[in-house]
Amino acid sequence: MPDVFGRFWLHEKIGQGGMAEIFRATVGPDPAQFAFDFVIKRMLPALQQDAVQRDMFLTEADLVSYLRHPNLVQVFESGLVGGQAYIAMERVWGFDLEHLVERLRRKRLRFPPDLAVYTAMQVLRALDYVHSARTSSGRSMELIHRDVTPSNIFVTYPGEVKLGDFGVARVEFIDSGEDAGVLRGKASYMPPEIFAGAQISQAVDLWSLAVSLYEILTTRRLYEGIAEDDLISGTARPKIVPANTLNPSIDAGLEKILEAALAKRPARRPEDALTFYRQLKGYLQAQAVRVDAQSLARFVRAVAGEPAAAVGGARGPNAGTFNAPNYQVPLGMTPTQRIELRLRRKFRVRPLWAVAGFAALLALGALVGRRLSLSPAHLKPTTPASEAAAPIIFGEESSTEFYDALGDAAEVHANVGAHEDKYAALIQKGAALARRRRFPAAIESYRSALEMRPSGVEAQLGEANALAELGRFAEAEAVALAARAVAPDRGHVFLVLGKIYRGHGQLDRARSAYRRCIELEPGSKMARVAQKALQSL
Repeated sequence: MPDVFGRFWLHEKIGQGGMAEIFRATVGPDPAQFAFDFVIKRMLPALQQDAVQRDMFLTEADLVSYLRHPNLVQVFESGLVGGQAYIAMERVWGFDLEHLVERLRRKRLRFPPDLAVYTAMQVLRALDYVHSARTSSGRSMELIHRDVTPSNIFVTYPGEVKLGDFGVARVEFIDSGEDAGVLRGKASYMPPEIFAGAQISQAVDLWSLAVSLYEILTTRRLYEGIAEDDLISGTARPKIVPANTLNPSIDAGLEKILEAALAKRPARRPEDALTFYRQLKGYLQAQAVRVDAQSLARFVRAVAGEPAAAVGGARGPNAGTFNAPNYQVPLGMTPTQRIELRLRRKFRVRPLWAVAGFAALLALGALVGRRLSLSPAHLKPTTPASEAAAPIIFGEESSTEFYDALGDAAEVHANVGAHEDKYAALIQKGAALARRRRFPAAIESYRSALEMRPSGVEAQLGEANALAELGRFAEAEAVALAARAVAPDRGHVFLVLGKIYRGHGQLDRARSAYRRCIELEPGSKMARVAQKALQSL
């Protein structure tokens, strides 16, 4: 039987990401008599206690629910059921491009160029709408999707094309305090100037679409065989193989458009989504090719077969049957209230640079802390139950030594430069928040540091320690083991692992980890903490 979630019937789990799990769902009196199909995106239970993550999850839904376009996956509502945050979206009756291209590859077929161009044009219609989006007061949202990739572009059995997943989207008037150089999204779909520190702009979406078009035409990655870390660090300088050398059916006209869209110099690329759309439309007109939704629908059916449903696919909304019996009203603020609250808090910022030196650092910490606390009144934590019940694994003195040593390590292992200074500052801020037992905020600070340096051991250890303090031992162990893979000879790693194993009741493993810490860093602050913990076991 399907599971009950509020007024929804959850029939099957169809996917999971880093933040949420995805279900096929219906709403109605019972599973057999339902009003219409849904997709429910439900936040992972492990993240539910993190009010900042929950607020970001719901704010994403609120923003997207303002957008109405035939080439966007529609969001119907969001809210809380039993304390779990969720988003209800339309069910797309078809495939994402990544899966469709994989089916083609297995059959040793390619995406016809005219249909690939038509698909890209529909996505550009969505991007033109998104990039032009304004609030109800007429203010430009300057919205950037930041994840226009084949896995987020859907083609349906009726031949529709829809762009989905705004999970890492950026809105200027809400996220203006965010570091413009912070990389969110997939590095292999980012233009080269971003890795050199250029400001994030809507041009990122156009580049990502051009990469997606290249890949569905060639069934090959643009940066084939190159790791994302090498792209980010600049150690790899890949050359783009012309698409028509990989797929001879791509003529010179289409190759020229692709080459311009993927030019290294931004000035050579299309100015905006509408310009890119007109270039592709002009190409199809020059070819005297007529392509429409029916053409794409026939192609999808030929590649994937007929849909599993007997007739017509998923059912659309029906206003007369929407309010099913036992309807559970989603808790929390309305989308408008939530966004207005974030905006009020966003612009209620005190002057920061009144004094220099140490006072400036304190002010920066206050500003970042304020960003982390932007959550609705009904979600804003004072002393969350998860913190109040958190196990105190070290004594107060030992904990202070632990956080001091972690902050020192960040400075020791950071290189000289503004980027590294900011990384170290985020580590120290996370340690300060953890001392005050504000563990969710500390985790956010450490994750911000990891966005700057994905393999930063100090950030990984700080996050693992804070997770352990919240009793989230499985997550903590996974993060700590990732740190051990990067730095197997650092005593810090084994001290944190000892703390996790001790909290989880695995005392033999805890003793072994503490001894390894003492062996690797004898005489250090970490070794003293490990020795005290070992003696108490």
